[in-house]
Amino acid sequence: MNQSIGFIEEGEPQSSGSGKYIMWILAALMVSYALLFGFTQIQKFANAYLLPKTTVVFISDVPDGVTVEQADLEKAAQVLSERSERLGYSNVTFEVSTAGEIVGMIPVTVDAVKFAEQVGDVGILEFVDFGDSPVLAGDIVRTDLDSKYLPQVDGQEWHTVMSNEGILAAEAHRAQIGNEFQIGFALTTEGTQIFLDYTSKNVGKFLGIVLDKVVISVPRINQPITDGQGLISGAFTEKEAQELAVILQTKPLPFPVRLR
Repeated sequence: MNQSIGFIEEGEPQSSGSGKYIMWILAALMVSYALLFGFTQIQKFANAYLLPKTTVVFISDVPDGVTVEQADLEKAAQVLSERSERLGYSNVTFEVSTAGEIVGMIPVTVDAVKFAEQVGDVGILEFVDFGDSPVLAGDIVRTDLDSKYLPQVDGQEWHTVMSNEGILAAEAHRAQIGNEFQIGFALTTEGTQIFLDYTSKNVGKFLGIVLDKVVISVPRINQPITDGQGLISGAFTEKEAQELAVILQTKPLPFPVRLR
């Protein structure tokens, strides 16, 4: 991080009095803000506007020979900016550099690696028809929902009933039993109809919840889902559930990314 240091030459008038006055005003404003909104909010304000920033750079993580289109780079920058905002990182935005990198500025107090883990998943959620096959959580599967840049594994191809586009809202909350957390979701009007039609015809079958081709859970359909709401369970911590809920409420990244 570049810093500039100013020197006062001999004979140059000093303004320490006015500087101290300004500092006292800032301190008073910060205390007033804390009393009004709480110290958590003042910490967020300080992170967003007062603390120094450090550069974080994401690059595409695609196979050799694959070129990511400019439009997809711009989409990725927009998704990363939105996810950052939803996770509480105010005033963090990403832009595409001339070198095709996705560049943003985050507070120096934020660990770049942990930040990347929070915002950097591709985030393609699929509700997959596993029929009578109870596929195991953690398995990597092949589906008929194709992604331009996300590679598929070999093996049986499963049908995707619906993806992120059918999700209207998502929120993390504690499970009724135990200390685990779940993600409750609500579907769009179209998503509600898709779920109603599918679950009505497939009672007793397995409907897998798959994130970036990795199986999260495989619940059995006990009855038709008519209200357009559901739960995603998977032994999540509170932090993991909150981060997944944010990913579900934003568009997927068009391609995998990693820190430079």
